[in-house]
Amino acid sequence: MKTILFDVDGVLADFVYAFTRECGIEPYSTPLLQVWDFGDTISKSVQSKAWEKIIKTPMWWADYVPTLASLQEFGRIDDLTLDNQVVFCTNRTGTPSPQRQTEAWLIMQGNILNPHVIVSKRKGDVAKAIDADYAIDDTAENAACVHWIADSKPCKSYILDRPYNRTKFLPTKVRRVFSVAEFLEDVKTGV
Repeated sequence: MKTILFDVDGVLADFVYAFTRECGIEPYSTPLLQVWDFGDTISKSVQSKAWEKIIKTPMWWADYVPTLASLQEFGRIDDLTLDNQVVFCTNRTGTPSPQRQTEAWLIMQGNILNPHVIVSKRKGDVAKAIDADYAIDDTAENAACVHWIADSKPCKSYILDRPYNRTKFLPTKVRRVFSVAEFLEDVKTGV
């Protein structure tokens, strides 16, 4: 049995598309985001108003965020849950519980039958606490923390390639992948 940790936004869910739509601009997808936190492309006041709406909209995370992963990739993730511990970690906020919203999203969008969701910004600590064997994230800092915080059993940390994470320092053992399917293949083969 393996323990696999998935980040949600930026890996499985297209938060950037949903957020840019809330900002009232032409929405664009996460793989097109060039700079983390949108740089100067969206003013801080527009972002604050969008966040206010997100926090006040019941079930926003469950109802308004499209998928990035394909149905085939979600099917492979759900298959992993049969013989492995699969955990989804996110740093969402809002009402009702972001954990419940993320669980609902994974069920509705990804057909994950019984998702286990942890809400935390400390992905390295989560990976250590659950004794993860594999973890995938789109944020360089999280991928590096997962690698560095690994206990006696090292966790294989992966970063999903995005323009905003290409210039960040990563430990040499953090593996860059170009799709969730590529990560899933490594999990399957035990790389």
